[in-house]
Amino acid sequence: MISNDKESKNLSKNLKTLCSYYKSISDVCRKTNINRQQFNRYLNGSTFPSYNNLKTICDFFGVDQDEIIKDSVDFKKLISESTINNNKNDTPEAISSYLDILKNSSKYGLDRYCGYYYRYILSGGFPGNILKSLIRIYKKDDFFYYWHVDNLTSHSPAIKKSARFRYDGIVFMISERIYITELESKLKSAISETILMPRPSYQHGNKNLSGITCYSTSDISHQPVSSRVFHEYLGENINIRQKLNECDLFPTDDNSISEDIKEAIFSPPLFPTDILSTN
Repeated sequence: MISNDKESKNLSKNLKTLCSYYKSISDVCRKTNINRQQFNRYLNGSTFPSYNNLKTICDFFGVDQDEIIKDSVDFKKLISESTINNNKNDTPEAISSYLDILKNSSKYGLDRYCGYYYRYILSGGFPGNILKSLIRIYKKDDFFYYWHVDNLTSHSPAIKKSARFRYDGIVFMISERIYITELESKLKSAISETILMPRPSYQHGNKNLSGITCYSTSDISHQPVSSRVFHEYLGENINIRQKLNECDLFPTDDNSISEDIKEAIFSPPLFPTDILSTN
């Protein structure tokens, strides 16, 4: 990107102002994945960022490219007004900053986990059964999202009438742990929380995920429960209809669920028909 000396000087001053809101320059470089020496040249005004790096910087700090090269006095006023306007939303300033941190910390860790998965979990509404669902983690506009579909059919002895439920959510990654918050899409009557642990880095080809999910049952009681969960990676391109048709409720002794998957969700101290609950 071509710039003049004035724009480079303005960028230098404004970048220093933005970095002052973070604990260190190294912290900013780590989260933007920009080389520290290169970033220092932006700070001292000796180099103007390429288009891609400028976009990365602006996206990270939440400013426009034409704003970051404004006169430093005008820019500080702009930042101040933005803070005031944000306060009018009645969202505590600390919470707003936390959300920014969550979003930015996820930018460079979650890409490799995008794709489709089978989700296996002990059913709270139908004890003694494993619920196999289809899920997707995907990226849109530098943010990560999630959906999962429960496909309950009358083929399962526990189900009298077929039903399908969809949940949509957001995904964050902090300290090598994946956090998912999702909402039931139709009735908006249930939220679930999931924490997943990726496999060790030396198992780079293994994208399966295991963890804990807390949710409420779909019956009238909405009983809060918790269970271990296992996500089996399927790939980035699948036949959705086919995979969804393979989802259902399965008795815990069903041979179509592998022993490895059962072990992942039955591990002690829980037994195959147990869930954690408030009772």
